[in-house]
Amino acid sequence: EVFPRPLQIGVVIRQRARKDLEHLPTKTEQDKFVPILKELKGKSTAKLFDHEMKEIDEVQVKNLVGEMSKKKGVNAVVFDGIVTKRLVAAADKNEIKIIVGVRKGELEKSNARVLTFAN
Repeated sequence: EVFPRPLQIGVVIRQRARKDLEHLPTKTEQDKFVPILKELKGKSTAKLFDHEMKEIDEVQVKNLVGEMSKKKGVNAVVFDGIVTKRLVAAADKNEIKIIVGVRKGELEKSNARVLTFAN
């Protein structure tokens, strides 16, 4: 009876580590998004992209949530900022699949893939 408890803890740790790995950017995602983030660094702007990664628009970060709902066909949002609950909720509402930022706050479960890259 001494052994089941450590094994259960080990399982939880492995599950948590596996879950964290799901949120790590792939090499392809790094190659795609890092140059865009470098271009946006310090500009307080965000870029909206369609499914083919063609740029739809460039908007001010302060207007990002509102602009996400106005634009049609947005698949990805890339900006030099912190991904917040409000932003993720707006992405879910507008069926946006990818959000890329430099950090993320405390987030709830989302259909969007949230990726962060340190500048």
